[in-house]
Amino acid sequence: MNRGPCPGSAYAWPVPIERINPDSLPQPGSLYSMISLAPAGARLAAISGQLGWTAGADPKTECLTTFSAVRKACGSIGAEPADILHMRTLLVGRDMHEAFVAARAEVFAEWYGAAAPPSSTLAFVSGLAHPEARCEVEVLVAIG
Repeated sequence: MNRGPCPGSAYAWPVPIERINPDSLPQPGSLYSMISLAPAGARLAAISGQLGWTAGADPKTECLTTFSAVRKACGSIGAEPADILHMRTLLVGRDMHEAFVAARAEVFAEWYGAAAPPSSTLAFVSGLAHPEARCEVEVLVAIG
């Protein structure tokens, strides 16, 4: 089983978020962990879906801008990307997948380095609240 703490967490106590990929489950084929455990005593914050839509932006830029919005939202409550327990991504159409994967790899290299990333769900949808947006990311964050 692959398990361990996530460096860079904002916690003042010595028990950061634990990421687990149990041997009893298929191992992630991408950048996510199967399970993320919050430290005892952490408060959970649900950050609503963030959009990165900008008129004329290419798909990868939209995804990068979405991740930037997620980081800003985390920062607004004193959290860092290392404090993200779970990430849910909604993409409009499968043609966004390649751009999202490239953007996520770039962002996660900065956010997590060699550390295990958060647990994650990715879904393809027919549309988002903003009619031209194609990428939305919401997160569950553990804060001290």
